[in-house]
Amino acid sequence: MKKYSLYMGNFLLTFLILSVLLFVVGFAPFGNKSLAIMDASIQYLDFFSYWKDVLSGQNSATFTFSNLLGSGNWSQVTYYLLSPFNLLVVFFSKENLNTFFDLIVILKLSLAAMTGAIFLDVRTKDNLKKWLLILLALSYTLMQYNIAQSSNIMWLDGVYLLPLSLLGVYLITQQRSRGVYILALSIGFGLIVNWYVGAINCLFSFGWLILEICLAEKITLKKIWWSIISYAWAMLIGIMVSAVTFLPTVASMGQQSRSGLDWSLLTNTFRGNILSVIPSYTLGATSSPTNVSLFCGSLVLLGAVSLFFSDRFKFKEKLVLGIFLFISLLMYYWQPLFMVFSLLKDATSYWYRYSYVGSMFLIFMASLFFEKWSDYPQKNIIALVKAAISIVGVSLIAWYFLPKVSEIRWAQSGIFLGSIVFVLCLVSSLRLQRYKQFAVVGLCLLVGSELSYNTY
Repeated sequence: MKKYSLYMGNFLLTFLILSVLLFVVGFAPFGNKSLAIMDASIQYLDFFSYWKDVLSGQNSATFTFSNLLGSGNWSQVTYYLLSPFNLLVVFFSKENLNTFFDLIVILKLSLAAMTGAIFLDVRTKDNLKKWLLILLALSYTLMQYNIAQSSNIMWLDGVYLLPLSLLGVYLITQQRSRGVYILALSIGFGLIVNWYVGAINCLFSFGWLILEICLAEKITLKKIWWSIISYAWAMLIGIMVSAVTFLPTVASMGQQSRSGLDWSLLTNTFRGNILSVIPSYTLGATSSPTNVSLFCGSLVLLGAVSLFFSDRFKFKEKLVLGIFLFISLLMYYWQPLFMVFSLLKDATSYWYRYSYVGSMFLIFMASLFFEKWSDYPQKNIIALVKAAISIVGVSLIAWYFLPKVSEIRWAQSGIFLGSIVFVLCLVSSLRLQRYKQFAVVGLCLLVGSELSYNTY
């Protein structure tokens, strides 16, 4: 019961923070601004107006005369409108769709905080301090991708479903049969509500299977085969569950001129300098055609880097995680992997629509470090300090050699990073254990302030 309360607490905390931010900035329902900008303003609000008519029996989900002389509309419905959250549109008038839009964004991100907490809690075997679990889950829901793509509301379903898919994969590698059902349902549901991000989660889950097998202790050939077969069975079930909507969508898209694949784009080239990911991990940074921003807070960055300086991890673990980290960066900079995760389509706007998976991996690495840190905080102070020095040093080198980006707030980022390191050291200090609760509260305020400031 306590765990359910913890997970629901993550949902409510995120809902509260985002509601306050909307109120401060003047977004609907508290003001005249809206998250429905760009494509959302010129297309999605009309889609939701149409969907309201469908749900009230005044239009059809498969064929509509809203498009000129009439045409099939199923592919648009399955891409934009099948999220269960969209059923709430019946409670809003067409004049209040901006309020509906903003509310759905908050609900989806709040649910992402809950599913992220569930995954991290189970994956760290309940060894992660609850306040750290809350902060890491909050880092997931307020990461750069979610804020930058908040107008593309249909992609946020993939964000709250990804942790459940990864949880299913992990349980499968632990020979737990319920992992098959969790993975099958999350993949199947994902393909139903939005086939695009559902397919991205499918691709990433296969890489996660390899990662979990490599990280597993006392792995045998028999266990590997069991994991692979169980994973394949779960994926098959998930795809079969989604077939009721996915197969008609494929048939509908096959009739469209934009559905073809341009294989000439699959070239052995790099899209940009892979080191640009460093200055892009700061407050105010955004993704562009040549660089990706995986920002999800200084606490996550510290934890992920500290892992490589900690003596609590075996060389094999550091090697596996380092290789996987490098591959996850190649997903954004090496053209073949970029095209694969863009589903072999030339994505020429809303850059790196799958970058939430990279941020999730960084948060996962941070959770592994803080899981060990929770047991031996004093022994990991040196690892934290080394990580902080390395981050600052590498950032200075990147700032000097790479092109300057004006919107990056280096000073504020450095202040938050240094403050979080300082407070973490206070939490770890044996001499200050009587004041530990105050340091923990201070750390929570720092992390929450940084993530909220970046969101703002």
